[in-house]
Amino acid sequence: MRVAQQGETVVSVIPYQRLFDTGMQYYTIGRYSVLAGVNPVAGNLLHHAIEMFLKGALAVNAASLLRKWKMKSKSIKVHSMGSIIFGREF
Repeated sequence: MRVAQQGETVVSVIPYQRLFDTGMQYYTIGRYSVLAGVNPVAGNLLHHAIEMFLKGALAVNAASLLRKWKMKSKSIKVHSMGSIIFGREF
């Protein structure tokens, strides 16, 4: 996540982008841990990296599927589901 410079406004980050950012951080630290020889920790960090990448991919697909489903449905429950799952309205 980028820090705003003086005079800039902070742009909101889409929630699944944070998952990819966190996954990349775990991956980087995990690779460094392998080089440092901290093997049990490295395995755990790389496991978390893969988990974050998978969650990010699922979140992207879930958002697009929810939009398609919402366009086809007239139900109030479907329209409120986006705000429940993603914390914002589509």
